[in-house]
Amino acid sequence: TALYATPDVASVTPWTNNGEISSFPVISQAAPAPDTRELALIDQTAAAVRAAPGGADIELPSCCGFTMLIRRTVLDAVGMLDGTALNRGYGEEVDWCMRARAAGWRHLQATGVFVAHEGTVSFRAEKTLRVAQNRGVVVARYPDYYGEFAAFQRNDPLSGARDLLRSLYAPFNRNRE
Repeated sequence: TALYATPDVASVTPWTNNGEISSFPVISQAAPAPDTRELALIDQTAAAVRAAPGGADIELPSCCGFTMLIRRTVLDAVGMLDGTALNRGYGEEVDWCMRARAAGWRHLQATGVFVAHEGTVSFRAEKTLRVAQNRGVVVARYPDYYGEFAAFQRNDPLSGARDLLRSLYAPFNRNRE
């Protein structure tokens, strides 16, 4: 799996319909969660894209917190998610990923996996407040992070994999015709 592909990987995150830079079909744009049948098809297509010649997992500035696979040894080394300074939801994964990166670890987009995400369900009306509060903590700790995140969005190192997934995912293509 992507998490154990090399010894310096701390965490991986899958493609999702609602996951900022890990979003599919379009970067940083939420899409409706697929139904069970669509989910299986997208996930199978993602696995085929990853397995194809040239398929690769791609380094991210941080993983998407709704679903991350974390290497236990890194969790032991850098500690748990900060639930004290960062109020529940939004930003804890960024803080953890940045601490792990500072210790020499990397984070990857697992390009062979897709997990559906119904965004904002856990926090609903709290989301705006939690994002604002926690963003302030992240900015104070990692002043360059959001600039790096914005540059990742602009350059979109995942575009090749995302485009291939989009081109091979037949239901998506039928919906676009």
